Amino acid sequence: MSRSRQNALTLKILSSLPRNIKPTEYLMDILEISKESAYRRLREEIPFTFEEVTRMAQDLNFSVDEIISMGSSSRVSFSVDIEQTRDEFPIFRHTIREYLDKLIVISNSQDTEIVVAMNNILPFFFTHFNSLFRFSYFKYMQNSTKVSLKNKLSEISLPEELKDLKRAVEQQVQICTKSVTFIIDSNIIGNLINDILYFYKRNLISLEDLQALKSDMNKMVDIVEEVAQTGYFRDSVGVQIYLSFVNVDSNSLYLRCDNRERSSFYIHSLAPIEAANPAICSLHRNRIDVLRKCSRLITQSNEIIQSAFFERQRENIRNIEEKNIGIVF
Repeated sequence: MSRSRQNALTLKILSSLPRNIKPTEYLMDILEISKESAYRRLREEIPFTFEEVTRMAQDLNFSVDEIISMGSSSRVSFSVDIEQTRDEFPIFRHTIREYLDKLIVISNSQDTEIVVAMNNILPFFFTHFNSLFRFSYFKYMQNSTKVSLKNKLSEISLPEELKDLKRAVEQQVQICTKSVTFIIDSNIIGNLINDILYFYKRNLISLEDLQALKSDMNKMVDIVEEVAQTGYFRDSVGVQIYLSFVNVDSNSLYLRCDNRERSSFYIHSLAPIEAANPAICSLHRNRIDVLRKCSRLITQSNEIIQSAFFERQRENIRNIEEKNIGIVF
């Protein structure tokens, strides 16, 4: 490890540790080394191994990519939880858990900026809607070879652990008062309807379940419309909603809590590709600004566009049984 990277790592460790914990004692405990070895690492006489860096990064919740890319502006590392891609339930559970953890971090931060760009509604935004949340779990279970493709929505039950996480997210949202900006694809509800129609046409969703999903979608549209009119969710969370005039390529989330940034890209999986590298976060933030310029703010403004958008969503929901959304097999 170069001297500049070693110095950056030492500073990162010192800044990440709580004030009541001594650095030497922390290193002795987490790395299982002697006091002298800990001192030598802090004095930068001997370098940390990659395994040691990884262990501390996971424990102190900082990103390794800042250390790796030190001194090289052309190299950036990304992180993705490979373990979570092996089984659909861990992916789904991990996604909800990560969202809950982010909510807690956001709630405890003084200065935040949160921007979400979406062309599909991510499952953790369904936690207030029982049928939609269950459908999103069913949809991703269908992508797993461990579940028969003939399994119906009515035959899928939420694991208790997932129910507990769902309730925890609902409770955390109630106490989180930070503002958030959404840039949404104009066909975002249509994409959800297409997913539902796919399984409905395969007779994996009953008419009764379809009615429950329609009810949840209408409730969701009512809530989002109220947010667009008032600028607040549940009278506490400030929300700005932008309606994009161009396609939103994929779901992404930009998060800044105090002086720490993180970008999450939900491309082909629920397990996002993430980066905390300042250059990548800056590029992502710039991309969001470009997307915002191609969008129209509908929160507390543009009532004609706002009204037309929400009426179109309700019309699409009403027409599900008639299969007028253009799905062709």
